[in-house]
Amino acid sequence: MLFLRALPTTRSLAKCSIAVTRSLSSVQNPFSLSVGELVPGIHASEFQARRARAFDLMPTDSLLILNAAEEKYSAHDIPYDFRQDSQFLYLTGLEEPEAIAILKKDGSNATSFIMFVRPRDSHSEQWDGPRVHTNSAKSSYLADEAFTIDEFESVLPKLVSASTQICITRAVQDKYSARFINATRQLQASHSFQMADNLLDMLRVIKSPVEIEKMRHACNIGSAAFQNLMSKAHPGQLEIGLAGTFEGYCRGQGSLRNAFPCVVGAGANASVIHYLAKRGVLKPDELVLMDSGCEVTGNYVSDITRTFPTTGRFTKPQHDLYSLILDVQLKCIERLSAAMQKKERLTLDELHIYSVGLLADGMQEFGILPRHLVKGTAAFEHAFRKYNPTHLGHYLGMDVHDTPTYSRSHPIVPGMIITIEPGIYLPSNDDAIPHEYRGIGIRIEDDVLITESGIEILTKTVPKSIADLENFIGKAILSLSISESAAMAMTRVFSRHMSTARRAVVVDGVRMPFAKSSTLYEDLMAYDLMRDSIKGLLNKTALDPASVDYVICGTVIQEVRTSNIAREAALGAGIPKEIPAHTVTQACISSSQAIAAASEKIMAGSMDIIIAGGVETFSDVPIRFARPLRKRMLGAGKAMKGGPGGILKLLKGLKPADFTPEAPAIKNFHTNEVMGNSSDRLAARFGVTRKEMDEYSVQSHLNAAKAHAEGKYEGEILPFKGSTAENGINLNTSIEKLTSLKPAFVKPHGTHTAGNSSFLTDGSAATLLMSESKALELGYKPKSIILDSTFVGVDPFDSLLLGPAYGIAKVLKKHNLKLSDIDHFEIHEAFAGQVLANLKALNDADFCKQEFGWDGAVGRVDMSKLNTWGGSLALGHPFGATGSRLVNTASNKLVKEGGKYAILAACADSGLAYVGLLQRYEA
Repeated sequence: MLFLRALPTTRSLAKCSIAVTRSLSSVQNPFSLSVGELVPGIHASEFQARRARAFDLMPTDSLLILNAAEEKYSAHDIPYDFRQDSQFLYLTGLEEPEAIAILKKDGSNATSFIMFVRPRDSHSEQWDGPRVHTNSAKSSYLADEAFTIDEFESVLPKLVSASTQICITRAVQDKYSARFINATRQLQASHSFQMADNLLDMLRVIKSPVEIEKMRHACNIGSAAFQNLMSKAHPGQLEIGLAGTFEGYCRGQGSLRNAFPCVVGAGANASVIHYLAKRGVLKPDELVLMDSGCEVTGNYVSDITRTFPTTGRFTKPQHDLYSLILDVQLKCIERLSAAMQKKERLTLDELHIYSVGLLADGMQEFGILPRHLVKGTAAFEHAFRKYNPTHLGHYLGMDVHDTPTYSRSHPIVPGMIITIEPGIYLPSNDDAIPHEYRGIGIRIEDDVLITESGIEILTKTVPKSIADLENFIGKAILSLSISESAAMAMTRVFSRHMSTARRAVVVDGVRMPFAKSSTLYEDLMAYDLMRDSIKGLLNKTALDPASVDYVICGTVIQEVRTSNIAREAALGAGIPKEIPAHTVTQACISSSQAIAAASEKIMAGSMDIIIAGGVETFSDVPIRFARPLRKRMLGAGKAMKGGPGGILKLLKGLKPADFTPEAPAIKNFHTNEVMGNSSDRLAARFGVTRKEMDEYSVQSHLNAAKAHAEGKYEGEILPFKGSTAENGINLNTSIEKLTSLKPAFVKPHGTHTAGNSSFLTDGSAATLLMSESKALELGYKPKSIILDSTFVGVDPFDSLLLGPAYGIAKVLKKHNLKLSDIDHFEIHEAFAGQVLANLKALNDADFCKQEFGWDGAVGRVDMSKLNTWGGSLALGHPFGATGSRLVNTASNKLVKEGGKYAILAACADSGLAYVGLLQRYEA
């Protein structure tokens, strides 16, 4: 790889660091700067020394471009707390946005440091404070040259020769600014841009004496914060309250921010490795796992995890497992210390393998892992990772997961700071685990500095032995004088407030049979279809129409007379006139938006019962005259008063073509393309073949036919004229027949045909949503809980139908889930190629790294879990109704076929997409 050379040593770093490191603990204001410092405690000469080491590793005639982080805003002009990009800060010391730094090493190995900073702006500086300007960039930040950021485009070409290697960091690559793109567009034709993160990560993984003091400071604050929150934790306390206690203490000690969002999980929540929701309440005799850290000036962070009993005493099963994890951690630390003292080679990966052996022995002893499994086999690996899929440790520094390109297979050497964090995570619903251990999650994490003589545990003051924890927590509980009965009462109150009343659940859902346009419903309006779905839902659930709080429906092609079709259909279905309703439109995910809006109203506590759904009909599409004729007709009333002469005058100048009716356009407004063209390009981009599309389409029809034949849709589809049949399902389709079809969009070589594309469809669907508490109060057993409704937008030119992949990755990451955790996938099939391209994108490691920021591929969707009752290719796709169908079907699958989670996904015109996450309801 580029720049791969020998690592710097701790001694060499010490020579480059300033002679005397200022004691941070003696400074009353941790944000004050001494003369020559750019960051509190870090002199300009430290950053100059870092650049010198970077120059040593750069090849001759090369340019390293560093980009400052972007400012982010929560709404309009309200900024989030600014955090500088660590690579940029490491070499410059500048903590401002809108800046670029260049390290230049020319053909004679002469070096220069060039900075581009914001221009002076008295108005902005009145609001946000003084800026670093070009003069101070040279005098204080020791730049050889300095320009305003506006000059970057004109200066960059002058720094580059024909042979110059241009090197950028991933931060620049992922966050190209318009300025950067414009400046480098011409250079890209003649220069290849190479990644420089490995160079910087090699430098950053070894900490200088100044950095080590910064890390000690962060770890001292974090350790004290843990002791403080342990002294205040008690049953009845909110998980999120513990997080607030930690952050408040750290801020009071001069921490800038949390190093990462606090992970706080009590009871079974602790078995979720990164439980960020923090919606639970501490209960007696539970364990609470807390993983947190703070960040001090310079971006230096701590990372600590402790697991402790809420009432100050471990139960026997908790004691067993905690003793195991603590023993693994202590033995790993002991082995690390011995290796460092003896100067033996040891890597984080090797230490991890050692920990797996120790942990597996204990898990087999407790019956969590079968005793017949042999270590090192695939079966053992699969079983072990089910309960501990994490690595033992990672590098730590200016970022929590520091220096990610520096492999954990490299030797551990002095100057590194690493974490040691074994853990075990046992789900409460896993029948393979002995009952007494279910629902327990434990992790213990310390930050360890590697020294010339061994190791130093930077977080050793945080209690972790069983005796210390029971003594510490027990005394705290007694001092708070909280009785168990009082704690239980608090628990009941908060549990009801935090979980039950705020959860939106799916009670039931129905749809009219989906039908090809101009067949079953050719004489009906969209209003008729939507009304019948709402009425059918009310009848099926025996719900009093007067108890409904709101109605929301989605549609795409609107009839002027029923532009708010939700209101008209609700009135037609017998919903009282006092109940409000509104209509939404968001292309093919209109009813997804309706359901999301309904669930948000319920979770906000403003409403309890909402009907949401959608409708579309292509059998009754409003057709307009051409625009010239429409303009004349607007004046028809006045012309009529002028008699025959007025009418002739009105029509004068019109062409025959002006009398031609205009059907609704099916092309995207911005791209001027139909979706089939976009899907053809998307399929080609991800290597989806015509054969794969046709095979997938046949399977969709087979799945739909089988589901109907086996009664899977019983109760979900309302009868129309006595039948629930859906006439889009083709029992006679085959690969041979689909192969004979000609391309429908890109001719003559396109891959999408009428056989592997969804057809124009009429239909409607409705979903009944309630708050969990209201559903139980009325005697309903919900089918599912709506955990997430995520909407994304992508480039409509290049990725019009690729939104589901982005949304799925986002939802999985947000909820700490893997694709393998999902039991059912309901993905809208606009085109066979569109679905398959999204699936391939999720399994493309490079794509997922670049677009989602994952370490590798999201993974492969198990096709046996996908659209097993058929999809839009067979059932049809009424634009406004498909989202409701997805929710209804997925909820019914969770009930009828079991499983815990279902993911719903749908693409939509204009580069939009929806992804939902449902969880089966358990009483």
